[in-house]
Amino acid sequence: MDQQAFTTLLYERQGDLALVTLNRPDKGNVFDDALVLELEEAFLLAEQDIDAKVVLLRARGADLCVGDELAGQGASEAVPADAAYGASLWERSERERRRLRRLEGLLNFPRPVVAQVQGRCSGTGLHVTTCCDVVIAAENALFGDPGIYAGLVPSNPLVPLLVGAKKGRELLLAGRPFTAAEADQWGLVTAVVPVGELEETAMRYAQAICLASADTLAWMKEAFTSLLEVRGGGAGWRH
Repeated sequence: MDQQAFTTLLYERQGDLALVTLNRPDKGNVFDDALVLELEEAFLLAEQDIDAKVVLLRARGADLCVGDELAGQGASEAVPADAAYGASLWERSERERRRLRRLEGLLNFPRPVVAQVQGRCSGTGLHVTTCCDVVIAAENALFGDPGIYAGLVPSNPLVPLLVGAKKGRELLLAGRPFTAAEADQWGLVTAVVPVGELEETAMRYAQAICLASADTLAWMKEAFTSLLEVRGGGAGWRH
């Protein structure tokens, strides 16, 4: 078992599987700069590790992620800066572009990513899981992005692409939460399971994917990404 030291998450490899665990349960695993940057670093580690075939993304605590740090301090990478903090339009636009590049990088990550979701999955949490290949949600999972009420732009193009233009507008413009059952109906999750079976089910999915060769998995990932590009998913990241 290989482990790496982080402050906001846990990283370890078990055989062919890289485990990335958000580790801020006392704060609901809210995304701030430290978590954003360490998550990026953890995925870079997994990409460079030739023995890691699949990444399992999960979190300690009752929630995968309750949302984003909006206090204005230690959050310049987590969310685009608000004008109230003295950031110019150019600076806010640049931060949003960096945020979108990170999400696009996760979508295009060369190894399959399985997300394990319990409790709330809001803001960046929603957009991160949307970019994962397989999402296993507990029956108590609650998704959504209320960022529009804080003046943020929920600009991940995958949500309307996957659920449809009208439903995507409803979810992002109204910022309304939606249940695991609804997410399953709209194709945003792979499976919904009882809370007590979540960890076992997510691990089973991840281990099953590990049975394929690394080269085959890489080709499949590229094929899926190309399909999204054809459907217009690529252009949506660049605005």
